[in-house]
Formats: sequence, structure tokens, C-alpha cells
Amino acid sequence: MDEVFLMFVFYPMDIFLLNHPLLLIIARMLLIVGPSFLVKIRIFLEVNCISLFLFLTMKLLLGFVCCFSVLISLAQSKREWGFEYRQKIGFLAAHRGVMGHLPQDQAIAGEFSYFIHTKGKKQWHEPCNYPTIGATLFAGSVGNNEILGKFIGLYGFVEFPFINQKHFEFSGKLAAGLGHGSKVFDQETNPKNVAMSTHFNAQICLGLKTSYKFKRNKITLGLDMTHFSNGAFKVPNLGINLPYVSLGYGRTIKTTQYDSLVQPNHLIFRKWLIG
Repeated sequence: MDEVFLMFVFYPMDIFLLNHPLLLIIARMLLIVGPSFLVKIRIFLEVNCISLFLFLTMKLLLGFVCCFSVLISLAQSKREWGFEYRQKIGFLAAHRGVMGHLPQDQAIAGEFSYFIHTKGKKQWHEPCNYPTIGATLFAGSVGNNEILGKFIGLYGFVEFPFINQKHFEFSGKLAAGLGHGSKVFDQETNPKNVAMSTHFNAQICLGLKTSYKFKRNKITLGLDMTHFSNGAFKVPNLGINLPYVSLGYGRTIKTTQYDSLVQPNHLIFRKWLIG
């Protein structure tokens, strides 16, 4: 009977407990305290396990982007690099009913990026359609300066071209990094901020971009979704979702040619896999 009760109270940890006799004995001892105490333990464990899972997932995504960027920048035999600035305007999407009071103003931000166009002869360049990689500095508002404050962030990105012609390019963007918000939830001074409870948060961006290219210059028009969250590491954490439209200008500074420095089985790649 105890096992059945434990499976209900500690779900989804029931299988783990029932296969570890020592933990099962400890759990049985906790029955003396009462069901209400065990339910609190279950809620605490589940919330923290979910937080840890989301935190590790975002860390793995960020590590993948950074590692992929390093491999691309080192392995290519020819590259074009430059800079781009984008001015962005959007709004705070209240994806929960309790966030209805947060959207007050337009979300306005700017991004400055350093990019590298891969142009090498490596076997993996062509299947990826010669992606663009780089790093971006983000700064701006998120739609409510009084409650949410302003955000800055730094993230790495990969842009995969779907259409890549001489004067036109259409690409998809995948990015992840770290963001910092100036205001967080406080029971006394800022109780209405149900979106953010930590200053530092993961920043994730998914987007589409069109580019009109002439000589070494390009004009870009983009649409993206930017997300800030701490993965429920600390609550309340409903997160911030920001649909942005952007207009930008970029310029290729230099084309560099050099010999390949690493291969995909380089020490950096193996070390990242092992951890």
C-alpha cells in the first residue's frame, strides 16, 4: 500500500524510488509526517527538476551555437566578414492572462552584429548553403520601462540562406545567448512584474531576414521573435516574448583567404562532445 501511495505522491519519480530500497525506506519514514508535507516535497522537487532541465537545455543550445561558430570560422579556407546594425520595433506579447497589464509601450531596440560569410570548399559548407555566423549585441526596451525596465544582451547566431543570389538573400536565423534586465519582481517594490525574477536570463531569437546586396553593402529587412527567460530557475518567471520588425544596414569589410586550420575531429570538437 505504501508503494502505491508513493507512486502517486512522488510521480514522476516513482520508478526511481521503487528501484532504490534505501530511498524507499526514507520515503516511508516521511509518511509519518503526513501527506501534506509529502505533497510539498513533490512540488518542490518537480519545480526544481524542470528548472534544471530547462537551464541545461538552454546551456546545451548555446554551447552548440558557439561550438558550431568556432568550427566554421576556423575550418573555412575563404571568408568574408563585416558588420551590421539593425533598428528594431515591436511589442510585448502577453501570452498569459495575468500579463495583460504589462504591454504599455512599443518595444524599441538596436542590434550591432559582427558576421562572417562562409565561402569555403569544405564538404559540409554546401549542404548548409554556406551559412553566416556571428555575434550580436542587443540593447533596448521590451514594452514597459516602469515595470520590466530595459534589456541588454549578447548572443551568437547562425543564419542559413534559403535563397542566395548575387543581389538578394533570404535566410533563417537561430540564436542563443545571455540577456540582462534592469528590473525584476519584488514583493514590495515591483509586485506587478510577473515575467522576470532574475536580472540575468537566457536570450533566444528565431527569425527571418531578407537582404538586398550591392557591392560590399546590404540593406536588410527582418522579422524575429526574441525570448527572455530564466527557465523557471526562480519564480515568478512567465518570460518575455517580443515580435520585432527590423531594418538594417550591413557592410562587408574584408575577404580573407587562408589554409584550413582544423578538421571536424579537432580537439575543440571532441572536448565539447565529452564535456
